[in-house]
Amino acid sequence: HNHRIVVMVEAGCETDFVAANDDFQQLFQDICLHIAANPNCKYLTREEVPGELVEREKDIYREEVRSKPENIQEKIIAGKLDAFYQTCVLIDQPFVKNDAVTVQEAIAECAGLLQENLLIRRFARFEVGL
Repeated sequence: HNHRIVVMVEAGCETDFVAANDDFQQLFQDICLHIAANPNCKYLTREEVPGELVEREKDIYREEVRSKPENIQEKIIAGKLDAFYQTCVLIDQPFVKNDAVTVQEAIAECAGLLQENLLIRRFARFEVGL
């Protein structure tokens, strides 16, 4: 079936000068492509993930590590939770253009280059049927 993916990102910077910069525009165009390619990308930050969803994941991990020594159970759960966040939290995901860095690190790298604070305020991803 035919469908189109539409992505909107509200990006923030401090000056119009940076907003017009090619590096800034390319970064956020790449972030839009990243979101379009990741249907599980639903939250901007870890704080946006509903608490009950996080607790449900933790319950699954607790069950999985029950037979492990107690002193390492929490460490394993924390690692599994980090992996979970990478599946659904935009800024924690390996960046589609360079998977050696996260989306957050790519933004920070561009911010350093442009010497200005950059951020994503919010995003939306829609699948539109044709």
